Amino acid sequence: MRKIYLLLIFVFSSITLNAQNTFEGIIEYEIVYSNYDAQYESAIAMQPTYTIIEYKDGISRTTMPNMAGKTIILTQNSTGKVITLLDLMGMKYGVRSTFDIENTEAPNIQYTEGKKDILGYICKKAILEEDDISYEVYYTEEIKTFSDANFGFQIPGTPLEVKAINELYTVIHKVTSIEEMNLDPIRMIIPSDYEEKTEEELRKELGGM
Repeated sequence: MRKIYLLLIFVFSSITLNAQNTFEGIIEYEIVYSNYDAQYESAIAMQPTYTIIEYKDGISRTTMPNMAGKTIILTQNSTGKVITLLDLMGMKYGVRSTFDIENTEAPNIQYTEGKKDILGYICKKAILEEDDISYEVYYTEEIKTFSDANFGFQIPGTPLEVKAINELYTVIHKVTSIEEMNLDPIRMIIPSDYEEKTEEELRKELGGM
């Protein structure tokens, strides 16, 4: 089930590249899993069931639970800088990384005539394939976040529902609330109670995960 975890990290660490942001507030999503074999049930039970994304001044803060605590991903739009904060049963680690904004390859996206009303927003449907995963994305152009890179798909709007399908499972991220509001500044720092690690150091610390 490592692929599910990696998929979630990809989805929510890729949301803020190359875009102009006007929305300030919080968007919450529920995460639902289906179409998996019974042998994976215990692993599925440990996967996150929701995620919360805060947007402020070109920076996003994504928070999701993990099986031992929580994961926070801070992404800065203008630079592609990312800080991942992991709280694992009280052991706290901070990891810095950077996306190559200029050379990010755009996936092949098929825009369809499909539409869906989600929380009062009319959403258009897009379909794309990447590696062994198929995505169905419903997005709205009414909410201006990091629109041309949201969820790493570089589509012209904010996704309110994303269905990812492969041969092992289906996972759906669907918005449950959208609140436009003034937020405190989001700081691109590793808090003092988190130990800073490189990605390689963290993999070794976690036994090669």
